[in-house]
Amino acid sequence: MWINHNLIGKLDTLRGAKPDQEEYQEEYQVKLNKGINPLLLKITQDTGSFGFYLRFTDLNDKPITNLKIYLAPDR
Repeated sequence: MWINHNLIGKLDTLRGAKPDQEEYQEEYQVKLNKGINPLLLKITQDTGSFGFYLRFTDLNDKPITNLKIYLAPDR
């Protein structure tokens, strides 16, 4: 996972997606810029379906709720 072109988290495992399986804290603290912050995910699939969960919290683990999500259009 990359945010603002910086590697934030890396994991290579075979399992289904569930909330809170991974947590990236101190070593991957992210400063979100005002405006657009590109997010890039690389998800590989072996068998079955695929997906991901993502949430942003502040340094006190409180949810950041004023984010707007924009998806890139299909090409």
